[in-house]
Amino acid sequence: MKNLGNIVLSLAIVAVLTAGGYFLYRWDMDDAAQLDSDSGGLVNVAAGKDLVFREIAEVQHEDAQVTGGCDVRLLYPQIEESSSTPLEIRESMNAQIISAVKEFHTTCTEDPTEGAWTSEVGYDIKQNSNGILSIGLSNYLNQGGAHPNITQLFLNFDVKTGKQLSLRDILDPAKLTVFEVKEKQWLVNNEADQLFEESLIEFQEYVANPADEQTNRYIDDAIFYTTPDAIGIFYNPYLIAPYVAGPIAVEILRNEI
Repeated sequence: MKNLGNIVLSLAIVAVLTAGGYFLYRWDMDDAAQLDSDSGGLVNVAAGKDLVFREIAEVQHEDAQVTGGCDVRLLYPQIEESSSTPLEIRESMNAQIISAVKEFHTTCTEDPTEGAWTSEVGYDIKQNSNGILSIGLSNYLNQGGAHPNITQLFLNFDVKTGKQLSLRDILDPAKLTVFEVKEKQWLVNNEADQLFEESLIEFQEYVANPADEQTNRYIDDAIFYTTPDAIGIFYNPYLIAPYVAGPIAVEILRNEI
């Protein structure tokens, strides 16, 4: 257990350093095991915040005959009744959060080449103001390979309707190309030595000649989040750069577009 804790802690430090302080939530299994699904405290209740949350912690062991099974640890937020959001909308967002968490967690495998492993899902709230709730989910997955994998996704809600937002809902349609050129230019300027060669060439060509078809593809495929001041585009390892580069996040200030 101590070795696992040390591995996870070391990985968290590496992730912070390689991703410019980007989040990776980790907690010790012994501590988490003391929390049931109804425990946890209120978070994000500072002045100016729209919603109040309760943390839900779940710890379980999934059996798999060949591999010995796997340990699963989930930590995620649920919107409290004290939030000024209608019941139907609140329940809809909570259900979508739970669904995303459970799908994001990788199910235990019977593959004898993998061995026992752990899956840990944590969260980070990027924005909880101005009618937008942006939640990041991180999955630390150790399947006994050469290194663990960390993947992240984001849920972006319109808190008035409970609907998940697309990047097109966030950006002015007339500014899509401006946004994508800025974002890809940032990658070329700041991550050129980390990117796959084909990704670097693609981004350089796009910045020089931004075609509408390519702009639309970038917009529709983007993993994104929002903050009160910026819109972030997120790339998991292997998407545009090798694992050693870590996750890459590009934040474009709203006042720049």
